[in-house]
Formats: sequence, C-alpha cells, structure tokens
Amino acid sequence: MGMGAETASFDELATLEVKIGRIADQMDDIRNVNGQLNAEINRLREELVSRDQIVEELRRDLERARKDRRDIAREDLIRGKLTTLLEKIESLESVSA
Repeated sequence: MGMGAETASFDELATLEVKIGRIADQMDDIRNVNGQLNAEINRLREELVSRDQIVEELRRDLERARKDRRDIAREDLIRGKLTTLLEKIESLESVSA
C-alpha cells in the first residue's frame, strides 16, 4: 500500500471513530431519556393506584349515602302508615265515646 492509501484508510478510521463517538453519545442520551420516562411511568402508576383508591372510597361513600336516603324514605313511609293507623284508632275512640 502506498502512502496515499494509508492516509485514506487512516482518514476513514478517524471518520468512523467520530461516527461511533456520536452514536455512543446518542445512546447515552437515549438511556437518560429512557430512565426519565421510566421514572415518570412509575410515578403515574403510583398516582393511578392512589386515584383508584380515592374512587373506590367515593363509591363506598356514595353507596352509604344512597342507603341512608333509602332508610330515610323507608322511615317516612313507616311514619306515614303509623300516622294513618293512629288516626284510625283515634276515630274509633271518638266513635266509641
């Protein structure tokens, strides 16, 4: 090989070295971004679990409120029936008196 061929090979090797260096830098950047994204994914998963717990608690609260409302409606119904029965008993007492 002549001197020109060795210089060309050396230039190609230097160019390849620069390209590989850039690729290595890009890989480092990609790894850093990947780490950040994984951390964000983990944070969002934890937030999702927390919000799921809040939603479940709110569902239980809503169900209790609905039950309480049904209980109040039932109490009103019973109160109305008792009032009607008491009025009938009073009317019977006034007829017997």
